[in-house]
Amino acid sequence: MPLPDTARQVQVFDPESSCLLATGIECAEDDDGRHHFSCARGNGALLTYYFGKGKRDVVVRSGPNEGIRAHLATRWKSGGREWMLDW
Repeated sequence: MPLPDTARQVQVFDPESSCLLATGIECAEDDDGRHHFSCARGNGALLTYYFGKGKRDVVVRSGPNEGIRAHLATRWKSGGREWMLDW
């Protein structure tokens, strides 16, 4: 069985506490440079809570990087929440 492709795996952390907020897969990059991702498990309940508290700054780990500061954004699409990261 082949190893899973982890090149598109994204981990989103709270920059202050280093708490893991979500793990997911990067889906696409749009024309504005936003990186769209979907949560690997559930609907990102902890990420939704974090966003609902007005928090927008996160740290993203993807591939070999140690962490990139990013801005968290969201929109509703097809009846569900779509998450986006700007870095």
